[in-house]
Amino acid sequence: MHGFELLLVLFDNLVKVGIVRTPETAHFTFDLRAETNEAMESLIEKAQKTIEKTAKPTSTMVDSKVENLLPVAVQHPYAIELAKDAITTVQGEEHVEPIYISPGGEDFHFYAYHAPGLAATMIGLGCDLKPGLHHPKMSFNTESLINGTKILTEMLIKADTKVW
Repeated sequence: MHGFELLLVLFDNLVKVGIVRTPETAHFTFDLRAETNEAMESLIEKAQKTIEKTAKPTSTMVDSKVENLLPVAVQHPYAIELAKDAITTVQGEEHVEPIYISPGGEDFHFYAYHAPGLAATMIGLGCDLKPGLHHPKMSFNTESLINGTKILTEMLIKADTKVW
């Protein structure tokens, strides 16, 4: 049983014993995350089926929709190789870290999502980001942008010599 399905069952039981009164309307938002776009599509499908299954016994009318889909990174092997080579050239091999799989989305991932096979990857700069990405008081070492520019430039130079 998924977490949101368990929550709905718990809510239903609280209604049955009279602890919670059934509201006339309710709005739910689910923040679904997955490591791959395929897993996300499967998760969305399971969520929609669970919502429908939960509504059916009480003939409840449910209007559900996916409002925002933010794709996750599609790791292309050529782009990863280019990034590793460029980082090694610009900063040294000791700065190449293992691939990190993030369950977060990014609007730039729409390119690879809608153009399968597009050579794309993400690069983390290690810029002392604090307290966290998108936090209102976020700060980072802006000198890292210089390294990022050098890495991207090196990637473009190396990409120009490859047969795709």
